[in-house]
Amino acid sequence: MHLLFESEEQIIELMIEKEFSDVPIMKEIAECESGLDNSAIGKAKERGLFQVHPIWFSTMKKLGIDLNTVRGNIKGARHILETQGLSAWTCWNMVK
Repeated sequence: MHLLFESEEQIIELMIEKEFSDVPIMKEIAECESGLDNSAIGKAKERGLFQVHPIWFSTMKKLGIDLNTVRGNIKGARHILETQGLSAWTCWNMVK
């Protein structure tokens, strides 16, 4: 049997590329922030692929976004991008 994807990481990459086709650098930001590990927890309790900072947790909850899921973390990152721009991520300066 031939698998279309070799790893979960490939699926995550495709999900990010699809959501951020208009901002392809977001994939590099996720790689820098978490190594594409959605279970990553930062020093300040940031969560997931895009290391969403706790200041966003209540907003995400109100929007019905579960940051603990891959899809939710990506959707949360889209909201943050539209609200605050790329400067919301520490890695922005490292990957631009």
